[in-house]
Amino acid sequence: MKLINELVQELIDISQDFQADNDLEARNLNLDLLIHQVENIQIDFSKHPLDNIPEEVKRVFNNLLKRHIYKAKCGLIALKDTTNKRKYNAVARTLVAKKLFFSALNRTMTRNIEGYADRNKLTHVEEFQILTGGMENE
Repeated sequence: MKLINELVQELIDISQDFQADNDLEARNLNLDLLIHQVENIQIDFSKHPLDNIPEEVKRVFNNLLKRHIYKAKCGLIALKDTTNKRKYNAVARTLVAKKLFFSALNRTMTRNIEGYADRNKLTHVEEFQILTGGMENE
């Protein structure tokens, strides 16, 4: 969730700058950059125990990720298309509260990973970041 928290903080910063300056062009450019960062989110299957998960489950996780990316992009595009500050604030509050819709995905994946580790008698796994930025080298 570290990556998602950083993206949410960036959205908060964009919103605060917009409230102070009321500059639509700067806000839209920053939202475009944020949309691009959301599009590049990937699941890091190289960490244990994700490296042992069957391919069918990996496909399910990738499909869930695509759904949540789509929801986040739709929300950010709605922010971009909004010129009314009241509506902008309502949409922004929803996106921040739901952490760009990625908190549900993170909970689902964490529970599935814990269940898989328990069923297969895997040792306790240290906490790791499930989602990574696609272009970053972590």
